[in-house]
Amino acid sequence: MRKLILSLVLCASIAFAAPIYTSVTLESAGTLANGSISPYSLFINYAGQDFQTLCIDSADSVYVGEAWNADLFSFTSLATESVYWKSNPNYQTDYLEDLYLFTQATSPFVTPTQQTNIQYTAWNIFNPGSAPTNSATATYLAQAESAVSLGLPGINLANYWLVESPSGQESPTGGPAQAFIVQFANNQKLNPTPEPSTFAYIGCSLIGLGMLWRKRHIA
Repeated sequence: MRKLILSLVLCASIAFAAPIYTSVTLESAGTLANGSISPYSLFINYAGQDFQTLCIDSADSVYVGEAWNADLFSFTSLATESVYWKSNPNYQTDYLEDLYLFTQATSPFVTPTQQTNIQYTAWNIFNPGSAPTNSATATYLAQAESAVSLGLPGINLANYWLVESPSGQESPTGGPAQAFIVQFANNQKLNPTPEPSTFAYIGCSLIGLGMLWRKRHIA
């Protein structure tokens, strides 16, 4: 009986520790126009709507209209999730710095030039040297580092999510899809599609109940 309970607990931990698995579509890209990068827009099937987003990965690529499957990782569980850059020694700090930059890039008061420099700064955090640098990007990086060192005051991590390709999965055009940050509004009602891990948990539970029924009837 004890082994059965432990097995069910293990199955539950696998299921509920898993990220949200959903399809996403790039609605508009951060193309360079008139010296500035327009904001990215991402449709997330899990939420059924578009989100303004910040791209944090310049090494990979996706195209407007391209759809792929992605994992949504909550910023509250970076330490336990298998995020894309987990092999980096300072990956949690880097993600949080990009989160701060996201809040600046999506401010209603940001100008196109500022948004462009914020995007450059975000790209250079995980992919150093991949985007231009200037005095403005240096300032944004310093602000991000300071905000993270202070614990990101005024930012509720539960409202922010990473959108990343599952390990080993490629976008339709080849190679891992780019990574993004999105914000789900406070108490936003979402309608999740059951994840593979959810089905795994249900399967484990049914097997466990079957074992328990068999043991009792044999006894």
